[in-house]
Amino acid sequence: MELMRHNQELMEQIMSGAMGMNSQHSTASADNTGLPVSFSGNVSTPHIQLPDVLNVPKLSLSLVSIAQLLESNLIILFHSSGCVVQDPKTKQILGLGRQVGRMIEVVYLRLPLPSSSLVA
Repeated sequence: MELMRHNQELMEQIMSGAMGMNSQHSTASADNTGLPVSFSGNVSTPHIQLPDVLNVPKLSLSLVSIAQLLESNLIILFHSSGCVVQDPKTKQILGLGRQVGRMIEVVYLRLPLPSSSLVA
């Protein structure tokens, strides 16, 4: 599921707020083509805060993994105009997405980062 449209300015902001390490790993595209990962770690900007991010420069879209959100025990509610990401215990809204064509664009998404890697 694609949750964030590619935006070069946003990616520059994310990577400037990134805390992680260069990576020699790769990931696979939908057709199983290997794609190099240039960065892995946590990112934090005023609107986006995500743990365990992979920067894959050859992808034309920035994606958020629905499976990774579900593995974090978050609730994802889809509706006709987008989606909401919610903490199941506190009911706090952690993220919002709006439908743009057949994709959902992230408007806001702030997930807790491991305490040792917070970026101010």
